[in-house]
Amino acid sequence: MRKAPIRPKILPAGRQFMLARSQATPPPHARKKRSLWLRVLTVLFFGAVTVLLVSQARKIDWSEVAQVIARFGAPHYSPTVRSAEPA
Repeated sequence: MRKAPIRPKILPAGRQFMLARSQATPPPHARKKRSLWLRVLTVLFFGAVTVLLVSQARKIDWSEVAQVIARFGAPHYSPTVRSAEPA
């Protein structure tokens, strides 16, 4: 006995052109293989980012960074206008 072809499910008004979630995902056997290599690449990428960040952080002179931040004060707001010359 032959099964009837599966028709795409049409979502409620305004979204007729979108497929239902069950039809948009690949078959389970294909998704599993793709997800494994994708996870491996993702872990390798973030591992490389971590290594690069740590290696660059070790090269920075953090005491100099603290001094620059301390000297980099924002100009203070003063409601009164002062002249450039002392009175």
